[in-house]
Amino acid sequence: MAHFKGLHWGIPSLMLSTLLCGILLALGHHLFYQSLNGKPTSSTGGRGTQQYGQQFNIAIGTAFAFLVKASFVVSVTTAYYQLFWKAAKRVSKSGSGPTLGSLDATFSGTNNLVSLLNVPLWFRYPLLFVVALFVWLIPIASIITPSTLSVALRENVANSTWGFVPQIDFDNLNFVAAMPGDLSGRYDYKGSSQITQQIATAVAAQNDILPITAPHPNSSWSLDFQGPALKCEPLPSDRSLEFQRNIGEYIRTNCFDAPTFLAWYPRRLYNEETEFYREPYYRDPESNITSYIWKDPGEIFVSDVWKIGQYSPDTSLYISVMPHLLEEELYEGDTYIPKSCLPLMNGTFDDEAAPELLGEDITMIRCQLYNSTYRTEFSYINGQQDVKINVAHQTEDPVVPIIGSVIGKDFVGVDDIDNCAELKFEKNEEERCRFDRDLLSQLSYQSVLNAFSNLVTGNITFKSVMESHRESTRIRSTSLTDTKELRYLSDYERHMNSYPVRPDLQYSFSNSTVPDVSGLARLKSAAGDKSLEDALEEMFQNITISLMSSASLQPNYSSLSPPAKTNITTFTAQTVYSYNVVRLWAAYGTACLAATLCVIIGLVTIIASGASYDNTFSTVFRVSREAKLANEIIPEDMDGKSPLPSYLAKTEVVLVERGEEQKGGLLEREG
Repeated sequence: MAHFKGLHWGIPSLMLSTLLCGILLALGHHLFYQSLNGKPTSSTGGRGTQQYGQQFNIAIGTAFAFLVKASFVVSVTTAYYQLFWKAAKRVSKSGSGPTLGSLDATFSGTNNLVSLLNVPLWFRYPLLFVVALFVWLIPIASIITPSTLSVALRENVANSTWGFVPQIDFDNLNFVAAMPGDLSGRYDYKGSSQITQQIATAVAAQNDILPITAPHPNSSWSLDFQGPALKCEPLPSDRSLEFQRNIGEYIRTNCFDAPTFLAWYPRRLYNEETEFYREPYYRDPESNITSYIWKDPGEIFVSDVWKIGQYSPDTSLYISVMPHLLEEELYEGDTYIPKSCLPLMNGTFDDEAAPELLGEDITMIRCQLYNSTYRTEFSYINGQQDVKINVAHQTEDPVVPIIGSVIGKDFVGVDDIDNCAELKFEKNEEERCRFDRDLLSQLSYQSVLNAFSNLVTGNITFKSVMESHRESTRIRSTSLTDTKELRYLSDYERHMNSYPVRPDLQYSFSNSTVPDVSGLARLKSAAGDKSLEDALEEMFQNITISLMSSASLQPNYSSLSPPAKTNITTFTAQTVYSYNVVRLWAAYGTACLAATLCVIIGLVTIIASGASYDNTFSTVFRVSREAKLANEIIPEDMDGKSPLPSYLAKTEVVLVERGEEQKGGLLEREG
């Protein structure tokens, strides 16, 4: 217990408190950075506050690092001087004291980096060297830790808002072309409007939904709405056989004009007992013409013929694909003729053998219009549009009979009092001023179907071996020729099929010394496996969705009764704080471990020596009062100016504690 007599606990308290303070500050630094991790660097303040906020947070982090460093350095430096005085006095008691130069080097080890280069000296005092080295290395942590907070770019940060999104207003006459009327108030349907047809044509050519303006370049939303949709399926076998026989009858008198593609709307009500009403070629029962006639399918939309008995108001679209009728065969060894003409040439034509005549690869499809529910999901990433469509056919039966005319305002015998909005299907004086809003959507549906039909309906026939195909359809200008059923109508297939009858110019160059001139290799595309049925349905859906691309076909969002707002998820790129917790604790943990080790050494030294020492001038002054030098100091060196004279640097110093008797060595030589 003698060692603890007179021991003052101020220095141990300083070492422990600064060590604890450094640890707590390091924890505070971690918690501060952790609170910022993942947070946007933007501020809720005005313009420019984002930059100021970053600077402020960096300044706080730097302040934390400085205070942690200062706390650890104070604790380690204090521990160092406990070791220094213990070592200095212990060596001096051995009888051969340290030199003044070695004391200078060890005393300045915490504030003079050059003193650490005295390698022989530090081999003599290894523990002092380690603690001094820690004093210099601990501040490195204060350089590393502020950099553990950085700024990173986080993409696709989601925010939900309610707002208007592009929709379709089918209660809108902008879908239809101008409908001229008469004085009685009857207005005739004359086809699709220009914008409706333009949209349908663009979609059919691009095979994709047109760009729709999103409320934000990076956003997504879901939208359910009622709209027209096609449902296509193979014809029942009995109806298909009737069509095939009808086509076969036509070919019997027109084999050099045989159709390879037909798309039409039925003009007559189906009647199994009356041959005149068969499709697609029919004979007018009121005329004496015995040949079969092909009528323009588009006429069904712009006339009221269906109101006369036996005429069909059906919106069912029929498609017949017969690639076999495009083929040719050598006849009598020197002439190529259509295969459809061979039975006639050979005298083997049979009405009942029409299916064999048309070929086994024939496709018969019926597409019907339904009022359907569209469930759509729109997604935009950097302006790149992606639309997912799911269509549920709501009604069991096809809807939308073809409307030839509607009843509107009557200009005959109407007073100003009767100036009202009127729209109905049939004239009825008892329902004056009745406005049938469903009729508007019905006309809009019909117009979309009409625009689509203008691209599909018609026929492609084989004119003769001397001429190209004759077309009354625009289907080859659409992407439908990429389907497996219609691929034979593509330019590439037509060039290839020109051989061996009469190779066209492109084919002839493909087998020449300059094959690249023909361009056939670039025309050939990867074979698709999408069926014509699916492609027709998808194209019609894409046309319907693409109607949103036109502002004239959208609702009036600023009206008194605008459409309901939609939940829109917007995605933005934000700069956020990124905190590397591992690197911070790697730096602070190492510094904390070193400081703790030094403090433990310092406390053990204090206990062992029974005294603690400040790093102050008064401590040096008091200890050196009884110091003995082996050599006398020359008077001119008494002022303590730098540098230390060499003879003094080599002079041994003995630090004598009052009350203790020194024996041998230097003291004896002085006696």
